[in-house]
Amino acid sequence: MNIAILAPAGGRKTQKIIDMCADVAVPKKRAVITFTTSAQKILIYRLLASAARGQMPTVTGWYAFLLDHVVRPYAPSVRKLQGARVKGLAWVDGTLPNNLSGLDYYLNGVGDVYSERLGLLASKVLKADGAAVIDRLERIFDEIYIDEVQDLRGNDLDVLDALLCSKIRVVLVGDVRQRLLSTSKSSKKYEKYDGLGLTDWFHEMAKKGLLNLQTIQETWRCCPEVTQFADQMFTSDRFPPTESKVVVPDGMHHGVWLVEKPHIDEYIRRFHPACYRDSVRTKLVGTDSATNFGLCKGATEDHVLIFPTGTMKKFWKDKTNDLADKSRMNAYVAITRARWSVGIYVDSAKGYDIPVWRPSWNN
Repeated sequence: MNIAILAPAGGRKTQKIIDMCADVAVPKKRAVITFTTSAQKILIYRLLASAARGQMPTVTGWYAFLLDHVVRPYAPSVRKLQGARVKGLAWVDGTLPNNLSGLDYYLNGVGDVYSERLGLLASKVLKADGAAVIDRLERIFDEIYIDEVQDLRGNDLDVLDALLCSKIRVVLVGDVRQRLLSTSKSSKKYEKYDGLGLTDWFHEMAKKGLLNLQTIQETWRCCPEVTQFADQMFTSDRFPPTESKVVVPDGMHHGVWLVEKPHIDEYIRRFHPACYRDSVRTKLVGTDSATNFGLCKGATEDHVLIFPTGTMKKFWKDKTNDLADKSRMNAYVAITRARWSVGIYVDSAKGYDIPVWRPSWNN
């Protein structure tokens, strides 16, 4: 049976994949797929350190999977690509010109597929010759695991649907609250599943009987105070409360604190927190460097210092601000990088119900 495991930050999602792949009693041909190259390296390291090394799965990225197993072998089945040879991937950082058409809509001059159009092209290949694509995959793999599945978007869902309907056992793991990256920024397909709406897609697939939906509501990363603060970024009807399994060591600085300008230098000197911000335009105080929210996903730190946006500060002050989903996810990811403490820089702590950190030997 196909499985989807949705779990919070620190919910041991990737470990679930490692444990399943470590079951080598019966020979299985497995693929483990994730989005970023850094995540692929971590997966390879952890798989090799487990019993899975005896039947080492193929570890690959989502783009490489689509290229190698969907697009390149069957691209000629798409009318606009007949006679074309698909070579590789052309990464697109921004947006593509609006006037592209025909073959040029998908491929650049040397035959590489634009990353923004790869999911769309894979969807068209499946529509044109899906039976052949799936038959080939069924002969190559018994099981396919997809980590960080929340990063998939738009036409990628057509590929997931085809896999779920195949004879291959599919295991999906992820956390919709951490949906900061995206395989396609311009796709307009399935917009109702964008952002937090992806949760609805999982429930619909479960109702169709295509997967068994499992949810985990524990974290083994964040202490209780950090966990509770992170949970407040979303309504409890969509995401039930998370239980922290972390025990704080005696004497450890922990919890969530506001840090004002007069004390920021001492806070950084004392706790050496990982610093996170919205973008390079965010004003920093007490440090010259910080990681953007979208780039810190996957990290685990003892202490974190957040330089929040104005809307985040307003939300934490009155809890009535209608914060956009993207901002909620940014804040959630930044908060849940921390094991023990989260500091939030503010010019003034007036009006907040969050404790204020001041230098003392007691915290």
